[in-house]
Amino acid sequence: MLQIQLNRNACRHTRLPVWVAGPENSSGLQLEVYRLDDEVYADVAFDERHIGAPGLAHGGAIAAACDDLLGFTLWIAGTPAVTRNLAIEYLAPVPLHQPHRISARISVRQGRALHWRGGR
Repeated sequence: MLQIQLNRNACRHTRLPVWVAGPENSSGLQLEVYRLDDEVYADVAFDERHIGAPGLAHGGAIAAACDDLLGFTLWIAGTPAVTRNLAIEYLAPVPLHQPHRISARISVRQGRALHWRGGR
């Protein structure tokens, strides 16, 4: 199920239920995902439920947020898909309790394969 609400020139996407981002998961990331043209983005703030090293988000929580965000690009592609490979290059530690923007867009479509480009 996809719900779209207009918000400041972007479309807000919400799927129910969503394990990582959904409101029914009290330990979830509570992502609010937006679409602007061919890009999706969300602002996420990790907290003690997602801790790795003291004061920092766990890499697995970061990867889960990225993977969930990629799922929203499938509405743009108009096709179902699953993650075959997820490679994340961690450029800096991610502090808890600070908003971090994650974004993604489909960069290449080769047959059934979709390749994404992300950013922060």
